[in-house]
Amino acid sequence: MKVHAIGDSHVRLLRQLTDADRVHWLGPMTMHRVARDGVAGLRAAREWLHPGGALSTRDWMATILPGALVVWVCGEIDVRCHLAPRCLDAGGWMGTPMVQDFMRVVDAFAACTGTTQAVLSLTPAMDTRNPEFPCRGPLDLRRSITCSMNRDLQAACASRGMYYLDLFAAVSDRLLGMRPDMAADAVHLGRGAAGALAPLLNAALLDTAIGGFDVA
Repeated sequence: MKVHAIGDSHVRLLRQLTDADRVHWLGPMTMHRVARDGVAGLRAAREWLHPGGALSTRDWMATILPGALVVWVCGEIDVRCHLAPRCLDAGGWMGTPMVQDFMRVVDAFAACTGTTQAVLSLTPAMDTRNPEFPCRGPLDLRRSITCSMNRDLQAACASRGMYYLDLFAAVSDRLLGMRPDMAADAVHLGRGAAGALAPLLNAALLDTAIGGFDVA
């Protein structure tokens, strides 16, 4: 199966749906950083092998061959650590330009690799104790920002004819938090979410004639 995934630690969800060496965890890679540094910044980034551990030395971009489906998984760290204070200062949602810049990098990546792109919806915002990447701003605001980010990503994908893998409703409770049966921990989605993602990813694979798969 020709499925690759690029992004922050949430990208590990895709390890249950594709070969592990096609999941490119680029550390705490934010959407802002992708938008700022472009394809050159992605090419220079090194894969994390495990939290706080060794980094891979391979040229990960060279493993992505033309014709593959690439799934992008970014944005939760932006919401958790950066956007809430800025939205408070702005008096409302102000992240649309960042999303647009991020999507332009996705376009450039598609052009230089000859691949098809898909974007995974952001995971529900939660409270978590992480001194390195702390929650900033009230939880209800971060959940509102997550919905705004997902809305903009969906619109950007629609305008490009690009795949938007909308997992948010399936993994969210009525308060827009994470359903316990979908969680791996306080922040990350787990095996239940992989099962919900599988048919969405499968539809994209079939549509691109790559072929479907079964969840491992």
